Amino acid sequence: MTALRRLYQLARADFRERVRRYAFLVTMVVAVCLAYAFVPPNPSKYVTLSLDSYRGIYNSAWIGTSLALLCGTFVSMIGFFVVKNAVDRDRRTRVGQIIAATPTSKLQYTLGKTLSNFAVLAAMATVVAVAAIGMQILRAEDRSINMWQLFSPFLLLTFPVLMITAAFAVLFETIPGLRGGPGNVLFVFGWTGLLTVGAFGNPDTSAMHNDILGMGVAWPGMVEACARAFPTFDPASPSMSMGIHIKADGLWVMETFRWDGIHWTGKVIAWRALWVLAGLAVGAVAAIPFDRFDPARARTGSRRRRRRRGRAAADAVAVETQPASATHVHLTPLAGASSAARPGVMIVAEWKLLTRGLRWWYAGPLAVAIMSIFMSVEMLRFPVLPLAFLWPVLLWSRLGSSERVHGTESIFFSAPRPLSRQLPATWIAGIGLGVLMTAPIAIRMQLAGETGALLVWLVGIAFVPSLAMALGVWTGSSKFFEALYTFLWYAMIQRVPSFDFSGCLDAGVESGNAAWYAVLTMILFAAAVLGRRRRLQN
Repeated sequence: MTALRRLYQLARADFRERVRRYAFLVTMVVAVCLAYAFVPPNPSKYVTLSLDSYRGIYNSAWIGTSLALLCGTFVSMIGFFVVKNAVDRDRRTRVGQIIAATPTSKLQYTLGKTLSNFAVLAAMATVVAVAAIGMQILRAEDRSINMWQLFSPFLLLTFPVLMITAAFAVLFETIPGLRGGPGNVLFVFGWTGLLTVGAFGNPDTSAMHNDILGMGVAWPGMVEACARAFPTFDPASPSMSMGIHIKADGLWVMETFRWDGIHWTGKVIAWRALWVLAGLAVGAVAAIPFDRFDPARARTGSRRRRRRRGRAAADAVAVETQPASATHVHLTPLAGASSAARPGVMIVAEWKLLTRGLRWWYAGPLAVAIMSIFMSVEMLRFPVLPLAFLWPVLLWSRLGSSERVHGTESIFFSAPRPLSRQLPATWIAGIGLGVLMTAPIAIRMQLAGETGALLVWLVGIAFVPSLAMALGVWTGSSKFFEALYTFLWYAMIQRVPSFDFSGCLDAGVESGNAAWYAVLTMILFAAAVLGRRRRLQN
């Protein structure tokens, strides 16, 4: 079997294994929902792609390009967490050990996984592209379908972005320190920065070398068409909006203009092709840290842990050399109500499980406490409070999913009252993380009379563990919470009032966020209880 054929068969087999899952069907449904959400009516409560108060008529060119850009932004971000399990799945199922025994090289393996990841993400984008036809007919602003204008932006704008995402998913899986939560959080911040610099740092075709989204390809033509249609529009300083931007009061009423699409030149196509090659290069680089499922190459930890294991092994040898003696064994009868089942003991136990081996984590609460002494309340509320809410994210992400991740469900669920005792204890321990981290700031807010902000903070302290526990119980993984929470936190740090669950923004306090997040917290906690009950019954 040639190297290229082996690469193709590896990618094909992995892709076929994924598309047979129920989760793939759910992913396709989500893609259709995204296509619907990205093309809002006029007027609407939110807008997605606009220039000041203008946008293009919903013809094939505008819908195809806007959906391609939005798909490149959101699907690339969400898709990372969808496909970032290809190598780990082979590791857990031990299929990787079989592959390691074949002539498949490390380079072929990582490139095969990259192509498989890309195929999954491309399938999502293709569904959005097909749904774009229906959205153009549904909005009925221009029902003349032009297939090239509709699909070419997906082919030349979206697909290169997805190739980069697919490659980084493989790279992060092959680097031990980035396989879990730290890698997920790092990707969100790094990818957001990369997209932001590319889309808004240089919105012109002369900066295509750092424009991964391709915004500079579409932007000049949109601005020019809008300026021709509306003389009052200033093309020198346009305000572009891309994303989901909700209007606080009233509806967005957009004025429309006709835009006939992107003029594809050889230079533009060549630059977009280079992004595809860059993705393949990242997939090839992933072969360097890839351990080829060899346990001998696994990290053995620090010198202190190695010395500790050596002493333990020596003690074990010494014990084995001692003569055996008969020992009288007495089993203690199981009491009806063990002290270990008391709520306080269980909460402490859950706390220890969350923070075990993470002594460095306590540096965060200590730093916040020191800053609370010397800084003003305004500075503490923003930006210190949002940063304090980010510090425990990797600990919160363990709530509800750690039992399944570590294979200890049978132990935990065999304890007395796992639903009425163990689950609330986990939730309270999660709340304790937030309280320990942010209590000094809350005390300062109380002393300053910031009662409204304090109420939002109190609800937010319960909301975050509820969200983590609900997602953990239902998905059995921590990465969904890590992704979603990082998005919510990023929106909050961008001063979007509706996403303020910490009490850091006056606008969020005044809009009644405490009530909304309190209701959402109760719903999420109920969802966690239902999910755990379902798991116990199965």
